[in-house]
Amino acid sequence: MQRQTVSDLKPGDHVIALFDSEEDHDLFIMTFISEGLKKNEKVIYLRYHTPEEKIKNLLSFSRVHAPSFLKTGQLEILPAKNIYLQHGTFDIERTFRFIEDCIQSNLEKGYSSVRITGEMSWILENRPGTENLLQYEKNVSKCFSNHNSLAVCQ
Repeated sequence: MQRQTVSDLKPGDHVIALFDSEEDHDLFIMTFISEGLKKNEKVIYLRYHTPEEKIKNLLSFSRVHAPSFLKTGQLEILPAKNIYLQHGTFDIERTFRFIEDCIQSNLEKGYSSVRITGEMSWILENRPGTENLLQYEKNVSKCFSNHNSLAVCQ
């Protein structure tokens, strides 16, 4: 498997990123976010275990003033549970519709692209529907490819 850097990613890409350390994770994801913001892309972080304040603090270390981008709506930090695990179940159709609608509506607002990163550690909890994750990843890869957007599942 080829190792990629954040700068190698381009619209249409959907990658599953695994990290050797928390520091590697933080650097990769914060760079992914800050590069998107600099390019006038909509950026969405779907957080599961990471507190929102930690994400904001890490962004400030990357010289990104998160409150400004949150205020304009260019950056959104959302609880992943509300997207992936509504009612405690992973529903691939509902989740896919959310991603597709999110991409479409933000491209229509004039963003050059949409970047989404989602924490996927919830998959280890073996919730109902998680057996469909590979089908979801396949479908969502096509969606990002077709809509000039990119994602990092982490």
